[in-house]
Amino acid sequence: MTNDSTRVPDDDSQLVHAYLDGELDPAHAIVVGRKIAASPALAAELEQTRALRQALREHLPPRTLPPHLRSRIEAAVGMRRRWTRPSWQALAASIAIAFVLGGGSTWAVLRPAAGDRTAVPSWTVTCAGSWHRIRPT
Repeated sequence: MTNDSTRVPDDDSQLVHAYLDGELDPAHAIVVGRKIAASPALAAELEQTRALRQALREHLPPRTLPPHLRSRIEAAVGMRRRWTRPSWQALAASIAIAFVLGGGSTWAVLRPAAGDRTAVPSWTVTCAGSWHRIRPT
């Protein structure tokens, strides 16, 4: 441990641990790296933490955990949602929405302007199937 004259404040000590664990975003990692370079107490804290981490790795090999443990933990904290297949109603609703939006946007783009006679064709087909000419008025 360190004596009282080189004691690191708790916030900076936690930042050193987060820095070593790679938990800081790049901007904060640069700031903490500069603090460590400028402070001998923080540099000592960093080296002590590295030494402790190395000792733990050497003397305590990682244990193999049961395969179901990860899924149980994720289910307990709500990290993973069960994938469900969308229902046919959701599929039908999305298709209907796509048709309505596509038809509406096509109509908005292609509709004739008010009073625009050039957009009206000079012929049309009636329900009986015969061709009629439209006379301009």
